[in-house]
Amino acid sequence: MQLINMALIIISDRATTGERKDSTVPAVLEWCSAKPFDLVEDFIVPDEADEISAALKAALNSENVDVIFTSGGTGFAERDITPEVTKKFITKFTPGMDEYLRIKGLAVTPHAALSRGISGISGNKLIINLPGNPKAVVENLEWLTAILPHAVKVLKGPVEDKEHNYKTEQ
Repeated sequence: MQLINMALIIISDRATTGERKDSTVPAVLEWCSAKPFDLVEDFIVPDEADEISAALKAALNSENVDVIFTSGGTGFAERDITPEVTKKFITKFTPGMDEYLRIKGLAVTPHAALSRGISGISGNKLIINLPGNPKAVVENLEWLTAILPHAVKVLKGPVEDKEHNYKTEQ
C-alpha cells in the first residue's frame, strides 16, 4: 500500500490560547505509526476564518501533502465555521465521503448526525473535515483507510481500468 502524506489542521480557540492542551495531533501520530500514513504537517489555529484559510492555503501549497484533514469547528456552535471556510477551497465536492463518515459515526453515537463536516477536491489534494474529538478523529481515519489509497492514487494521475475494480469478500 502506498504511503499517504497528511496535513492536520486543528481548529480550536482553547488549544491556541493554551487553555486546553491539544491531544489530537499526538493521537493521530500514534495512529499513523501502525498505518501507511504519515503526518507531515500540522497546524493549530483558532476558530477564525482568516486563520483557517491561511492553514488550508499552506497545506494546499505543500507538494508533500496528499490529504488535508481539519479537526474541529464542524458543530452547531456560533464559532463553528470550518465547513464554510473549507467550501471556498473545494472545486469538486465529495459528498459520498461525508455520508460514509456520518453513517459510520452513527453506529458509535447519535451525535454524529450533528456533524456538518464536508470534503472535496482542490487541485490534486483531498480536504476532509473531521470532528474535534481526538477519539472521533482516529475513528474517522480508521474508516477512511479502506478508500483513501485509491482516492489519492486517482488524484495523482491516471489509473488503469482494472484498478477501479472492487470485489467484496464472499
